[in-house]
Amino acid sequence: MDLNFIILPLIGAIIGWSTNRLAIKLIFKPVKPVKIPLLNIKFQGLIPKRRNEIASIIGDTIERELLSAEDIIKETSSPQIKREITYLIKSSLLEKIKDKIPGFLPSGLQVLFLNYIKAIIDKEIDSFVQELAKGFSERIKSRIKIGRMVEEKINNYELQELEEIIIKLSNKELKYIEILGGVIGFLIGFGQAVLMHYIY
Repeated sequence: MDLNFIILPLIGAIIGWSTNRLAIKLIFKPVKPVKIPLLNIKFQGLIPKRRNEIASIIGDTIERELLSAEDIIKETSSPQIKREITYLIKSSLLEKIKDKIPGFLPSGLQVLFLNYIKAIIDKEIDSFVQELAKGFSERIKSRIKIGRMVEEKINNYELQELEEIIIKLSNKELKYIEILGGVIGFLIGFGQAVLMHYIY
């Protein structure tokens, strides 16, 4: 049996696997720029080098595609939320007013006064909540920038932590890339062995 059919595919598999493994490592390493002698160029891992740009792109994508200030406004402006806010404000106001009513007033007068206040609150509460929601919406639009918040969070991570998160999220896929490199290398090596067998 021609040993080339064993040796070349094996060498190809090793080269393909190790090359892909090295390429994956170079995504994260080196953390700090390393100067390559003679070539006069600096080399740095992809993520450490372009961290700020990557964080900005992720933040923009999340805000544009997944969660924006408008989404938050929409959720907080739903009829159910408005009903809950209305109930909480109304209950809180009536409780505070009840506590402030002088105790020396006759109970009948206290009830009459509370009913009068309750009627005013019932009449005005909807427009008040509407104005409150509008002001809250404007404040969210002007102050809450989801993309910037995500970008800052990513940039605040230590590079080691960021690397661990990415590896944890994509460990299976990275392993497949390594294995695929070995398989492709094996097939290339086998092809070379076939060519050598028929040429020589």
